[in-house]
Amino acid sequence: MVTGAGGGIGYAIAERLLAAGANVALHYLSSGERVRELAQRYGDERCHLVQADFATPYSSHHVFDEVWSWRHQIDVLVNNAALIESVRSIDDISADDLTTMMQVNFVAPFLLTKTIMSKMCQVGSGRIVSISSIGVKYAGSSQTAHYMASKAALEAGTLALGKAGAYAGVLVNVVRAGVTRTLAHERLGRHDLASREEKIPLGRAAEPG
Repeated sequence: MVTGAGGGIGYAIAERLLAAGANVALHYLSSGERVRELAQRYGDERCHLVQADFATPYSSHHVFDEVWSWRHQIDVLVNNAALIESVRSIDDISADDLTTMMQVNFVAPFLLTKTIMSKMCQVGSGRIVSISSIGVKYAGSSQTAHYMASKAALEAGTLALGKAGAYAGVLVNVVRAGVTRTLAHERLGRHDLASREEKIPLGRAAEPG
């Protein structure tokens, strides 16, 4: 299962899994056309599409129920879905901004992971990967402080779940993605992306695929 499968990184991950022969549940918010393209290419029997807005409380429960009813088995979970928004200055970050960011980037994936991990523990195997951000380490931009805080929470929560699942053979990891050319980054603005690329030794952002 890949959340945020319609985005740049999520799409690339889902495509790799499908190319390797996996059956993949594809969660998306608004990029239905992209995930439907994957389903057309690899077949509806191998792809299960689930639309949900993780900004809505308890939406992760709906996603789990949908995916579990498909095959009653989840071997791999990739928590990729995320919300990234920039504000003019750190003073503009409101309580609502923080709440929404935490809901999408931490609360929803944490609850989804917890539920799926319990199923994995019952069978004694499973792999879970949460996609975080290099911004957690380097603090990134003050205009995205709420985003970085939510990713830091995701890392802490995921690692704690990893300790809980290790005894049953469930491996849980976090991957800190660097600056990647995705639609999400493009929405932040060309100047923002350029300023980030200047700090990268190679002088360029990564490509999703």
